[in-house]
Amino acid sequence: VPVRDQALASFEPDEIAGLQPLGDAGVPTSLAPGRKVPVQFQNKNQLGIRLIPIDRSGARGTPVPMKGATRRLVETVAGQVWLVVDEEDQPLGYHPIGPRPATVIID
Repeated sequence: VPVRDQALASFEPDEIAGLQPLGDAGVPTSLAPGRKVPVQFQNKNQLGIRLIPIDRSGARGTPVPMKGATRRLVETVAGQVWLVVDEEDQPLGYHPIGPRPATVIID
């Protein structure tokens, strides 16, 4: 997986997590924003995806595109929920941001 910037190259997560599957209730809403937390999303798929922040009302924010087989460091906040969709807008899962730096594996 290519590393394109120094911040990503030196990123050291406290935890590694995968995506959580969407249940019958769909994507949960974000919680009240906490402190800033860096999170690395690692797309192990060959196809592109989009990271979509979900706000406290459940609305989608501006998508962040990712190419296949890449990593992206995102400055976000604890309590934020990120929905991950494929190129056809089909949900792959979601990840709620915790209080510590993390790497989220998307495969």
